Order: sequence, then C-alpha cells, then structure tokens
Amino acid sequence: MLDEKNLAFLEQELNYTFQDNFVIEEALTHSSYAHENGLPYNNERLEYLGDSILSFIVARTLYRIYPEANEGELTKMRSELVKADSLYRKAEKLGIPSLILHGNAIRSDALPKKMIADAMEAVIGAVCVDGGVDVAERIIKDLFLSNADERTAELDPKSVTEVRIAIGYGTVTFADFRSKIANHRHRTSREVQVSQRCRSYRSNTLTRGLEKARGIFWQQI
Repeated sequence: MLDEKNLAFLEQELNYTFQDNFVIEEALTHSSYAHENGLPYNNERLEYLGDSILSFIVARTLYRIYPEANEGELTKMRSELVKADSLYRKAEKLGIPSLILHGNAIRSDALPKKMIADAMEAVIGAVCVDGGVDVAERIIKDLFLSNADERTAELDPKSVTEVRIAIGYGTVTFADFRSKIANHRHRTSREVQVSQRCRSYRSNTLTRGLEKARGIFWQQI
C-alpha cells in the first residue's frame, strides 16, 4: 500500500488526483517488490508507456517552437530534457522515491537513480491511463517544458552545447539560423533573447552560453 500522505503530495504537485489508485500503485511497484510478494504486475509496462508519450510530447513541442532547428539539434534538445538525470530530478521534486515499493534487499535511503527515473516514466504512463493523453500532455509540459505557451524549453545545466533556462525568470525565445563559414562547414548560431525588466542578454554561439544573467544562465564550454 502507498503512503497516503506521500501520495497526496504527489497528486498536489502534479495537480491531478488519480481516479484509480491501483494504476498509480502499479506505477510505483518495482519488479523486486512484485517478485517478493508474488504480485502478477510491476511498473515496467507503465514505464514503457510513459517513456513513449514523454518522448512524443517533448519531440512534438520542440518541433513546433523551433521551426529552423534541424533534426540533430531537435534530437539534442529532446535528449537533454528526457534523459535519466532529468527524470531523476523531477521524480525527487515530486517525492516519488518515498513512494516506490521495492524489495527488501534495496535500502529505501539508497534507491538507484535508474529505479527512480523509471518510476517517473511509469507515473507519466499511469496519468495517461487514468486521465487520458491530454492530462498527460499537460503534466509533461508543466514538468519538462518551462512555459505552457510552448515558447520556452528547460535544458540541463550540464549540457556542453546548450544554455539552461530557469523557469519563471522571464520570457525566453530562441532564433535559430544557419550560416556557412570559410571552410564550408556548417555551424549553428543561436541568439538568446531574455526579456526581463527591459534587460536583454544574448548568446550567438552553440558551445558558449551566458556566464550569468541574474543567476538564470550558466556558461558551459
């Protein structure tokens, strides 16, 4: 059984209440727990579903908001948003680790990051099953995309080719364009415009970011 207090916190953070508690319990049941307790289910199927819908929603959103970006650039941005480290951080924020049902051999205070990231995907899958694709899309945008108007994407600060954009610190748009350099190799220039109290910060290279803009951006080289 899931802890009711922790489940209530999760639902509050998701801004969604599960209609079928079994679905969310399945999403948080690791295979080790299912094996020890003779359960015919675990969260792997929901993890599969969550992974698929997360990738699709993020890919479609990036496709819409960056019309000039090529396939490689879109793939890079999507990978940064949905990779395991990102899933792990979102799960931590939602209190998912405290809800995971796992086998006795695994310490509750030392859950593997992969287990937690997988549970995050399973929770997304559970939302899709319980509330439908539209609800899942709304939650994915809330968690992984910074603005509901699909104009800003939050990127991992550890990325060496992207600038991380923090949520809630102004409106950020990217203008992507392609130009040839002397050796005929193509490079991408990227202009970042941040509107906040009539101040603007710009970055026009792919591998150099803004070192500091009110604590929002971190330079990655």
